Amino acid sequence: MKIKSAQLKDLISKSEKTIFGFLFYGSDLGAIDECVRQVLAYFRAQKKAVEEVVIGPDALKENPARLSEEAASMSLFGGKKIVWLKNPPDTLLNELNDYFEHAESDTPVVIISSDAFNTKSKTVSLLNDLPNVACLGCYLQEGADLRDTISSVLQKQGFLIEPDAMRLLCESLGSDKGATLSELEKLVIYKGQDKKVTLSDVEACVAGSAVATGDDLWAFTLTGQLDKAQKKMNLLLEEGTAAVAIIRIFLYKLQQLMRVQGLISNGMNADEAIKKVPPFIPFKYATVWKQIVLSWQPNFTKEAFFLTMEAEKNAKSGLNEQLILKRFLGALSQAGKKFCR
Repeated sequence: MKIKSAQLKDLISKSEKTIFGFLFYGSDLGAIDECVRQVLAYFRAQKKAVEEVVIGPDALKENPARLSEEAASMSLFGGKKIVWLKNPPDTLLNELNDYFEHAESDTPVVIISSDAFNTKSKTVSLLNDLPNVACLGCYLQEGADLRDTISSVLQKQGFLIEPDAMRLLCESLGSDKGATLSELEKLVIYKGQDKKVTLSDVEACVAGSAVATGDDLWAFTLTGQLDKAQKKMNLLLEEGTAAVAIIRIFLYKLQQLMRVQGLISNGMNADEAIKKVPPFIPFKYATVWKQIVLSWQPNFTKEAFFLTMEAEKNAKSGLNEQLILKRFLGALSQAGKKFCR
């Protein structure tokens, strides 16, 4: 059953009665983790004991029947059992269909999370059609959705925000819901008892941190400044940014670059095309972004995009993240140095 994020809280409360599974998927890993946290928090808040079993992709590949085995076993604590399938393979269709077809009140609730699944995945198609499984796609927020998230978080804390401050927050956040919530929490702590958020507050607390570092990273890399790019990458890693999140900075930026180049190839001038394709480019990066738009050849931009997708896949596979990032930045910087001399 396909649902919207606003329905999740109500459906969680119906777990064990009409809902026996939750599927969270899409490109926003932070949003997926937040949804899983909400489900787990509900059961942990109940008075009865809860046993949580986490099953990774390797275990499911080796033993596809592991889910059925967990369903048949009793909780060690005599309470409710939660089975969390993390990044399962897209091949457990028979096992999942059989599980939810026979789910009852004492059956473990199953959480399935995967940032590799999308609307075309077989698992998503299957579970969308089952009435006792709640399926929520988690994608990067932008526009009205991002604005609603920011407003909701700040309003719950009793804050008012100036329009210019909201505009800058919308420009700076949204790459990952977990990161968005973290930055808003920092802003709330920074403001303390002063309940009015101004543009200068956002500039001081949010826009000057990892967001700006991410902008520096793509700017240095796509113009061939490898040494500076590596320093920015190391700073992001030290701040706890995951390798996948760093790679996705380029994924989104290269998507934006391809859209701009597509408009130019259809006859639009560069300045108009840049304004037409969001997200907004901060003034600090306007000149370098135009240089990249005009210098990078469209066919190489597409190659760089596919290279980035491959790097993201490798970063999720358990390979050495430092080595993946080093090779990835090196390849893109080499292209940047060639085009942006």
